[in-house]
Amino acid sequence: MTVTRVTTEQLDYPGDGLHYLDGVPFTGVLECWQEDGELESEAEYKDGLLSGQKRVWHPSPGGLQLEAECAWGAYHGRVREWHENGQMAGDAVYEYGIRTRGTRWDK
Repeated sequence: MTVTRVTTEQLDYPGDGLHYLDGVPFTGVLECWQEDGELESEAEYKDGLLSGQKRVWHPSPGGLQLEAECAWGAYHGRVREWHENGQMAGDAVYEYGIRTRGTRWDK
């Protein structure tokens, strides 16, 4: 099965809570790119809602900044964050967008 990959400019968001591609709720991966051509973030969508993995990278040359499990348009599961120096910044668990537990660290 081929995964549809799009950029922000290709999706429509009419304000009803869903993202659309050509009039149909989007299922696939949304990619955001930096001006220098490096991948800034990617997020999986299902039926127009954020659902699956979301990853965000620090600016070039960037390591991972955020990795999150999502469902129904919100964080749902483990969410981890890193400082630019690569050290862990946070590790939390969310249920339906609400943080239920977690830890934060400074640099």
